Amino acid sequence: MRKMQKKQIVYKILKVVFYFLAFSIISFIVYFISDYGFLKAATAEHSAGVLNAVGVKSSFSTLNDRAFVNQIEIVKECTGIQVVAVFAGLIIPLPKVSFRKKIEAITLVFFTVYLANV
Repeated sequence: MRKMQKKQIVYKILKVVFYFLAFSIISFIVYFISDYGFLKAATAEHSAGVLNAVGVKSSFSTLNDRAFVNQIEIVKECTGIQVVAVFAGLIIPLPKVSFRKKIEAITLVFFTVYLANV
C-alpha cells in the first residue's frame, strides 16, 4: 500500500511539473517570439479613433514595426499581450477542457483585453 501512495505522489508531482513547464513554454512563445508590429499599429489606429470620437484631436502613424498616437509610441506592453500570454499558458495545458473551449476562452480574453487597452 505504501508503495502505491508513493507512486501517486510522484505522479501528482510530475503532473504539476508538466503543467508548469507547458505554461512557461506557451507563455514564452506567445510573448517573446512573435513580432507584434501589426498589433501595435491596430492599437494605435483604434486608440486614435476613440480619442477623435470623444473630441480629442488625434492621429496615428507607423514607422517600420513601431506605432504612434500623437507622436507617443505604442509599445508591446500597451497591447495587453502579456495578459493573453499568461492566460493562454494557464488554459492550454488543462487536460479536461476541450480544445474548442480553450480557443473560445482565449479569444474572449484577447478581445476583452484589447478593448480595455484601446
